[in-house]
Amino acid sequence: MAQVLRCKVGDLAVVVSATLSQNIGQIVEVLGRQRRGKISLKKLGHIWHVKALSGRPSLQYLFASGDLVQATEGPVPDFRMVPVSGLPDVDGQLAQCGIGKASNARQSPSVAAVAALARDPVASPLSCSVSSDVEQRA
Repeated sequence: MAQVLRCKVGDLAVVVSATLSQNIGQIVEVLGRQRRGKISLKKLGHIWHVKALSGRPSLQYLFASGDLVQATEGPVPDFRMVPVSGLPDVDGQLAQCGIGKASNARQSPSVAAVAALARDPVASPLSCSVSSDVEQRA
């Protein structure tokens, strides 16, 4: 029986479970299958190679030696992530906050909004639209 994967290459995903709790909530981009390197996970099902959208070394890995390593990219098991999809009216929220199209032609505004949230949760387009909604109701 074939394994059903939650994520696919190119997806944005949220890490929802992890051995190290610091990794929970990380927003990552799925780059491909696990790459060979000094960080290797085994016996955890399908392993993806991901990149933290924050652009900072915010993924944390604990080696058997006790060394804690921070990285911008690394392996994450598929079962520990949930793809980001179905964001409600993100395109409209971006326009409401005065943010234009994504600068990278390959990214949709939804991806840009999630990336902005990963970099700065307080000043992200999503928080901007939430405050706009609250102000309109007052």
